[in-house]
Amino acid sequence: MMYIGVTVKTLLNMHDLNNERAEEIRRVPIIYRKKDGKWEIFEEAVAISGLMVKRWHFANMVELGDKDDFCRLCRNLEAIRIPSEKGGTARSEIDIIEGCAGEDIHGFLRADPMLRRESLIKFSWMLPLLNDDIIETFGLPTPFRVVQHTRNIREITDKAANRMNVSKEELRGWQMPYPRSYAAGLYGFVSLLDLEHVGYSFTDQSTIQDESKRMNRRRIAVQAYIPLITGACGASLARALPVADILEIITVLSNKPIPAPIHPLYPDYVEENTKLYQSVSEAMHSNTIMYVWSKEKEYEEIEKENFKLKVVEKPAEGFAEIIRHLES
Repeated sequence: MMYIGVTVKTLLNMHDLNNERAEEIRRVPIIYRKKDGKWEIFEEAVAISGLMVKRWHFANMVELGDKDDFCRLCRNLEAIRIPSEKGGTARSEIDIIEGCAGEDIHGFLRADPMLRRESLIKFSWMLPLLNDDIIETFGLPTPFRVVQHTRNIREITDKAANRMNVSKEELRGWQMPYPRSYAAGLYGFVSLLDLEHVGYSFTDQSTIQDESKRMNRRRIAVQAYIPLITGACGASLARALPVADILEIITVLSNKPIPAPIHPLYPDYVEENTKLYQSVSEAMHSNTIMYVWSKEKEYEEIEKENFKLKVVEKPAEGFAEIIRHLES
């Protein structure tokens, strides 16, 4: 079983995850269904881009994996790019992924000569979960505030300025206030991960020879999801690590390709994902297991020939079950 789907639903307070500029968190329009069944558009919902979430999954992989299995750029967390090729000789895709887990799983693009590897992992945006109750209560699905901070200079004196070889006026300027935006809201994201093609070159139609290396890469690709579930996946983590409360997590494992999970943005998404993957298993004659952890609602387990829904007791337990399947 080598194809994985993930959904995460979490409450995030005081985050600055997608800070684009000093005074702004990115806001996007979102269409959602109201209680009366009608569709509504909300023009400025605070959201975290899939690029941001993907980047932190990549960083987690580097942290968890064998550093010798990453190229020097990936070890420096410079994703997408590949190191300059010695002697001007362009390497093949199989040579590139042989030497780097980052390029293997997260893909790469070489401009000249052109060579592109599609990422094996995909992320949605981390979107706020809109509903009438939140909007009626707060007026915004993701309320935010601009907070003024000040850089603290211990001593603003002629002596301190001379010691730092700057003018007193310049030293005072270092202590100028600066703004940061912070938001709160219910958020969710979905992801797909293709573990079947880890270590496989699409252009060369060949696979790296070291099977233990492929297995290690699969393991850390699954483990790298876990730090994301509490919102550690964006800007300003050093001073605004989100105050998180995990609400629901779904992990899906199948032996054949699966569609992306239905996003927590939509009502009854757990039930809708159950219907989706049960029907996909029937149509594709695949074997699919869906692990559900929730602190909001109780779900019943399902045991059918090609589809199983298992309720787990701990937030990261679904990821652990997937790793056990991979290693069995």
